[in-house]
Amino acid sequence: MSPDRDVSQPRQTYDTVVLINITILVIVCIFYANRIFFHPLARVPGPLLAKCTSLWQIYHSYVGDECTAVRRLHSKHGKVVRIGPNLIDIADGAALGTIYLDKRFLKPSSYHNAYTDGFATMFSTSDPAYRAPRAKAVAPLFSKAAIGRDKDLIYQSVERFIQRLEKGKSRVKGRPIDLQEHTRALGIDVLAYDRLREEILANRGKETDVQQLPYLQGVIKEGFRLAPANATRLPRVVPSSGWHFNGHYFPPGTTVGIASPQLFFDGQTYPDPTEFRPGRWATPSAEMQRDLVPFSLGIRQCIAKNLATAELYMAVEKIVESDILRGAKAVQDNLELWEWFNVAVKGNKIELVWTHDRETSN
Repeated sequence: MSPDRDVSQPRQTYDTVVLINITILVIVCIFYANRIFFHPLARVPGPLLAKCTSLWQIYHSYVGDECTAVRRLHSKHGKVVRIGPNLIDIADGAALGTIYLDKRFLKPSSYHNAYTDGFATMFSTSDPAYRAPRAKAVAPLFSKAAIGRDKDLIYQSVERFIQRLEKGKSRVKGRPIDLQEHTRALGIDVLAYDRLREEILANRGKETDVQQLPYLQGVIKEGFRLAPANATRLPRVVPSSGWHFNGHYFPPGTTVGIASPQLFFDGQTYPDPTEFRPGRWATPSAEMQRDLVPFSLGIRQCIAKNLATAELYMAVEKIVESDILRGAKAVQDNLELWEWFNVAVKGNKIELVWTHDRETSN
């Protein structure tokens, strides 16, 4: 060994590396301890991992079970849960008015992921001033008056749909057909057909707007409730004033939101929430009416709400009137869903099979 070699140098290097690693570990521990114990949202219940990082929410969003996972949290912790370091999910219709009608609650920057070719759209922009003139330009196209003028075109589309069902039924007699080949979603409970058909047939030749038929209203509303098109929350950012709700204070910049299924399947508001019961809408409670928001609320609600609603009423009216689904039954006992922003059916099939013809039915 050379007498000139400094044998202390490796030891000094080792000590420096250890010190750096310990410092990093301490900083990380302090960072996450702050999020868990000292953050303004620290008292809001939720999974430990969700308090530390967004990975909990990202994972459940990716695997398509976020709505179910969050519902379990609400069952355990109550109406308000923390599902990210700065993300709050609320399952209380009392918060709808503030979050979605108060214009100070803006969309977060996460909506920018929905930009088209790098440009903001009416849906993705966070700036109300950017959206307002564009929405104003197209709103007349979706007005009730415009839809009333063009309802014959909608009925023609419905008739073509029924003809495709008739053709598919005769072509594959005794074998299932996939409704998703013809439309994204269509759900009518067979047990409601007789009463609903009587109401629709009694309205033939009358001037009564189909959307005013009471039992049909119940059918459509139950369809909205049991098969929401969107399974995730529509997030908004708490304004500079902050917000107090349900015993919690949410500081400015907190992202809050309500996922409509959390309201639609609340057993206190809708007894037997998984049951298709159109009759419940004959005497709805104030909470039932408040919480049924399939198109969201306020100036950022779905701009095509009137058109989508009219199409559903007209489609159900003509399908029930035609009696095309007499003798049909669903192949799947339950539909498994990908609980993403736009709900998708696992397997991409909604199958029906006819067990007997209308002509031979009692």
